[in-house]
Amino acid sequence: MEYLSTPENFFLELPLYQPIKWDGDDEQVFRIAELLHYQDTIDCFCLECNKDSTFSSKSLSMPKELTIEDYRRRKTAASLVSPGSRSANRVTKISLPKIGREIIDLSFECTRNPNHRLLFIYSIKDLVERNEGEGLTRFQQLEKIGQTPSFAALNQPEIKKYRSILKDKYGEFSRAIGLASHDIGIGAYVYLRRIFESLLLEAKVQAVSNGDIDETEYLKMKVSERIKALKGHLPTFLVEHSNIYSVLSKGIHELDEKECLQHFNTLKIGIELILDQKIEEREKKRKIEEASRAINEASGKLKNL
Repeated sequence: MEYLSTPENFFLELPLYQPIKWDGDDEQVFRIAELLHYQDTIDCFCLECNKDSTFSSKSLSMPKELTIEDYRRRKTAASLVSPGSRSANRVTKISLPKIGREIIDLSFECTRNPNHRLLFIYSIKDLVERNEGEGLTRFQQLEKIGQTPSFAALNQPEIKKYRSILKDKYGEFSRAIGLASHDIGIGAYVYLRRIFESLLLEAKVQAVSNGDIDETEYLKMKVSERIKALKGHLPTFLVEHSNIYSVLSKGIHELDEKECLQHFNTLKIGIELILDQKIEEREKKRKIEEASRAINEASGKLKNL
C-alpha cells in the first residue's frame, strides 16, 4: 500500500480518516507495527524554523531483536495455549497493534530546536462486516485521526514556489489542499480542475495570438482534442497525461468523498509536475535572454576596440 511504503508517506501524506484495513496479513501487520514504533528521522518543512529540517522520533520503540519471523512464531505458540492464560499473554506480549480499540500518538522533534514538534494521532479498532452469503468478516482498521501542524499547513511552504506561475489561482491550489486535509475530497477536486482549466486557457490565448489555432474551431473541441491541439504550448507532462482532467471530472460527478481522497495526492503531484515544468521553462527562457544580452554587449564592446 502506498501510504505504508515510507515513513514520510505514512506520517506526512496519509490523509485524516482514510482507513487502512488488515485481516491477518502478517506482512501488513508487521509493517504497520514498524511504523507505529518508528525510531528514526523524517524530513519535513519546519514551520517555526521556516526551512526544511529533519525531525527525530520520540515514540515508543519496538524490541530491536523482534522480526516478523519472531512475530509468526509467537503467534503460532499463542494459538496452542488457552486464551487469556498467563502463557498466552506472555507469548503475545510484543509491540504490535493490540486487539480492541487503541489510540496511539507519535511525536517528532526538530533537530534544530526540540521545542518545534510534529504530532500524529492514530486509532486502531476491531471491526466486523457482514458479507451477504459469506457470514461475518473480522478485521482491524487504522486511521489517522489527528495531527499538528495540520496537513494543509505542512504543505503550504511546499507550494509557495508556484505562486508566480498560478497567480490568482494560487489561492485555489491552497484551498484544494486545505479541503483535502479536512476530508472534503469532491470540493478539492473542483479547485484542482479549475487550475487545470486555467493552464489550458493560458495556452489557448497564446496559441490564438500566434495564429497556431482557430479559436472558433477550438471551442468546438473536446478537452482531449484541445490538449492535442495545444501540445506545442503545454508542458509535456500535461500532454502525456491528459487523462488527469477526466479523472478530476469523474471525481466531481461520480466518485464519493472517500474515493476522491484516495486519489487526491496523486493528482496533486501531477499538477505540481506540470507547474514544475512551466517554472523550468520560464527559468530557461530567462537565462537565454540574459546570456544573449550579455553576449551582444560583449560583442559590441570588442568591435569598438
